[in-house]
Amino acid sequence: MKTLFAAAALVLVAGTASASTLLNEFQPNPDGADPSTQMIELIGTPGAAFSGYLFSLEADNANSATVDRKSALTGTFGANGLLTFAIADLENPSFTIVLTDSTATANLGDELFFDQSSLGFVYDAISIIDAATDTGIAGLLGGTDFAFTGTEPEWMFRDSVTGKWIAVNDNVAGTGIFDETGTELDSAGFDQALTGTTFGATNPTMSTPAVPLPASLTLVLAAIGGLAAFRRRS
Repeated sequence: MKTLFAAAALVLVAGTASASTLLNEFQPNPDGADPSTQMIELIGTPGAAFSGYLFSLEADNANSATVDRKSALTGTFGANGLLTFAIADLENPSFTIVLTDSTATANLGDELFFDQSSLGFVYDAISIIDAATDTGIAGLLGGTDFAFTGTEPEWMFRDSVTGKWIAVNDNVAGTGIFDETGTELDSAGFDQALTGTTFGATNPTMSTPAVPLPASLTLVLAAIGGLAAFRRRS
């Protein structure tokens, strides 16, 4: 399912010439003490090579967007379209995470709120804030400004079917589930328990496939439709 999602990525991120590579899963604020490194997952074309950068920009106020972290990423997508990296731990939100190609020239300390040209080609971006007054710039880059959910999410992932971001504020208990608009969701609506992480495997989904009609009911409905058509002709 993730491979299908990657193939449809072009329509999920507006404002980019190509969006075959997207951020797929990460932990804005992992549970417990801050680790020295953490995982981040991309989704893209199976077997394709990737080379680019991951930036973390401050989002503590509307005039921030200062480069706080910069990690070079190089690898090859697996057969399932996933590529994971261990990166230096991100400073806890508020921040904007930006995935770019290798042409980016921005460096630590650069302030990019009014000019993001040094980021090169932006594949994807997401802003996570820990206060309603903070402002990220993911939306300016064609990405997602995730709504404030009352605290810092511990786990973020894209729904494996819809591609929409989901926040889990407590991924040990699997509670505090929110969509991009800040609407709280019922964890029972997902196909997997929202505990732990799914790096390297299919993300959860809350999509419910259509249930086909029983064959007998289909025949009944067809018969009713035929009878109605006959009456109209009569």
